[in-house]
Amino acid sequence: MRYFALAIIFIAFTVFATVEYRFESSYLIITGLESYDQVELHIDGSTLNLPGNSLRIPWEKGKNAEIKLIPIRNNDKLQPIFLKINASKDNPPVFRTRIPSYLPAGKIQVEYLIYDDWDTPEKITKRAFIDGNPVDIFREGYIELDTFFLRSGERRLRIVLKDSSGKVTDQTYRFTVVPHLPSPPLVKDGKILSSRLHRIYTIQGGEIINKEVSGEIDLKESICFITDVDGAGNESAPVLFYSYPNLQVLENASLISLTSGELKDKDYTVLGRVMIANRDTVVLKSGASLRIAPGSSIIVRGSFIAEPGSRIYGQGQLIIGDDAKVILNGAKVEADVLINGSNMVWIANSKINSRISVSRSLLLAFQNVSLKELFASNVRRLWFNSVSIQNLSLSNISYFLMVDSTISERIQIEDFSNGRIYNSKFYSNDLPIFVSNFSRIEMIDCWVSAKRCVLVQDFSVFRARSTQFNGDNAIFVSGFSIFDGFAISVTSATAITLRDSRARLVQSEINGKTVSLGRSEILKP
Repeated sequence: MRYFALAIIFIAFTVFATVEYRFESSYLIITGLESYDQVELHIDGSTLNLPGNSLRIPWEKGKNAEIKLIPIRNNDKLQPIFLKINASKDNPPVFRTRIPSYLPAGKIQVEYLIYDDWDTPEKITKRAFIDGNPVDIFREGYIELDTFFLRSGERRLRIVLKDSSGKVTDQTYRFTVVPHLPSPPLVKDGKILSSRLHRIYTIQGGEIINKEVSGEIDLKESICFITDVDGAGNESAPVLFYSYPNLQVLENASLISLTSGELKDKDYTVLGRVMIANRDTVVLKSGASLRIAPGSSIIVRGSFIAEPGSRIYGQGQLIIGDDAKVILNGAKVEADVLINGSNMVWIANSKINSRISVSRSLLLAFQNVSLKELFASNVRRLWFNSVSIQNLSLSNISYFLMVDSTISERIQIEDFSNGRIYNSKFYSNDLPIFVSNFSRIEMIDCWVSAKRCVLVQDFSVFRARSTQFNGDNAIFVSGFSIFDGFAISVTSATAITLRDSRARLVQSEINGKTVSLGRSEILKP
């Protein structure tokens, strides 16, 4: 009996020790009884039964009282707990959030929590400052930091809250803006030689497989694209890794079918429609050439690798379909290439004189490539690294990244496309950049020179940072679109023309007149 009594006392003490209370928006919140089915609450002669995980009771400021709590589990009432409630205090508001130490240049959304013992969140006055300048960052349930308009380096975010009784909370967060991309990882002998976070991209079953790994690791994928990610979340351009098993050399120079093997040291000719099946791997070795006869085609659904020093030519077509993994790395391509399917394609170190048409793809990368024109639509992820293109048309691109590239005539971006452009050059006799139909583009450290530099229309967004525009009529924005400029330079007779649109210019140099037509505004904070 003695031990039973001690056990009861111990249980009661344990329960009591874990039960706490606080006030939030004029409610008494009791915690520590979540594991019980119900709690019987006795207060001011009244009795309430509440769920153990929802002990939230309306309470008046200044009302001190003692309440009795009886936990109930499986219909058994346990030892009562007595709490003395002190409601005479009024504490400052509580603000909780986690601001990453490093942030990229762009719009960042971070969740936050605000509560006060007696005021609802709506009654709390909220102010925010970045480096001493007031900013509007509070949204419903999150704060939005637009670091696209902030200089690189360390910045300070100050949050000041005040409740209805004048109690103040003042908190400061430090973060560093990193607007530039990290270098691509180094891959050697099947091993990633980098200590950063890496993303490994491949495809499987018509979907993109994106795996994140850290440090130096051995690669197990046969074909994949690899990027590095810095502490701010900036992702580099990709590098290629591929491997394949030992394959037999295909001796027949006239190809009416293709199975796994190497095309080596001779000229091969494709006759008719030839398919590389899903499980097959065909490698065109250095010194070998593959001619696709008129009216003929190679349909790739497996893996096709054209190595440096090989050649693909002819009046036929190379058709890249579903599940295909294709590498054209240093190969001379003089045949039309059609990309249409849930595939991944790497084209690098080539000057391509033929036409490349992309109507659907999952992963598509161009590196150190010279092209006359490219038409791409319905691509999930698209990369351009050190490319030179005369005419580029992008439609319905989920995300594209362009780095260290040159557009010598025109880039047209439309139909809900989204992308970023870094350290690139655009020049033309007329209009090198055209953005339309709900598309969104961000441009960093670029140079644009033309008669007309940029045309943005139809509910689209164009953001430029540390970029120079030179032209007669540099920037034209219409159709309820947005132009944002940070640390840009515009030199033109007519620098910016707005028609039913908005422009925001921060720390920018505008040499030329600005024109606002219809319902337009130019903001210069």
